[in-house]
Amino acid sequence: MNPKVLKVCQEITKSFIAREINIFFLNPVDPERDDLPDYHKIVTNPMDLTTVEPKLNNSIYNSSSQWYKDMCLIYENAIKYHTENTIWGIIAEQLLDDFKKAASGLQIETMDEWTAALAKQTKKFGEVISNSPIKINSNVLVSGCIKRAEGLRSFPQDLIPELISKLNSL
Repeated sequence: MNPKVLKVCQEITKSFIAREINIFFLNPVDPERDDLPDYHKIVTNPMDLTTVEPKLNNSIYNSSSQWYKDMCLIYENAIKYHTENTIWGIIAEQLLDDFKKAASGLQIETMDEWTAALAKQTKKFGEVISNSPIKINSNVLVSGCIKRAEGLRSFPQDLIPELISKLNSL
């Protein structure tokens, strides 16, 4: 992992560890201690902040996208277990959203990841357009955007985080 990117990942991780609400996501879930007897039946890939931090500091992650996925997994597991309608599900959703904003752009390091992210955002963009209260020919608009994107031969890598942020805000 690029040393500058590693430093950013470490800073974000430390900032999340320091947040008081994250005390519940610091350590691995102990189903007995935490009174969650069916936890491992529902959550098959547990993750927590004290597992992520040493993996990051000891260069276990080969890319920032691996770190990003583990950080998201912490909160996604809580949402999966507790559901979105419980207090823990709501807290986990907010923390996941906070993390994604803090780490915007760090989940992408390869062109394949960029292409996948672009496809996902393009789909979301199409959904937003199709739900517009103003009647427009969304197929023409979306097709035009896709055609312009296909015409791009290379994209400056340093602009990717900004573009993703703008697409996410749509």
